[in-house]
Amino acid sequence: MYRDKKEKILRIRPFNMANFSAGSGYLPMFAVMCAIVSVPAALLLWTGMALPLKKVNGYLDYAVFKRRMLRIVLPVCIAFYILFVYMGASGTLPYSGGKLAYWPAILANAVILAFVPYLSSLFAAGRLNAVGRLTMGKCLLWTAIFSVALALLGLAVFMGFLTLGDYLYNAK
Repeated sequence: MYRDKKEKILRIRPFNMANFSAGSGYLPMFAVMCAIVSVPAALLLWTGMALPLKKVNGYLDYAVFKRRMLRIVLPVCIAFYILFVYMGASGTLPYSGGKLAYWPAILANAVILAFVPYLSSLFAAGRLNAVGRLTMGKCLLWTAIFSVALALLGLAVFMGFLTLGDYLYNAK
């Protein structure tokens, strides 16, 4: 009787999905989704901050762009970071037995979604301003490139924290 029940459960959730828990299953899935969503978020953020800027000889005013990013976008990103940490902790920890090993991964996951759009726009504008080519098209292109690179880097850091947390928790 027990064997039939076990086979039925494994038919519903085959292979590694039978052990798909909140920390080792849903948390990486959410991190991948956050990395994917952060790229369009960066482009929308750039659109809202850079398009209204006045052009001087075809170039954007970097000082105004940077001031807008620091005064408007950074506080919003910090608030979103706190929200994402709360959502990650409330969605992961109760279903994983409250393991403290998932905290670094939860924090890294929140960084991907909260700060990648901000940092990619700021890095792109800073880089182009340094070489004297801060135009709309180039800034948008470099924002997209930096957002993809930072999202992939954040995803790699997240996976490292998740692996380290699982290793430390299971080593006990």
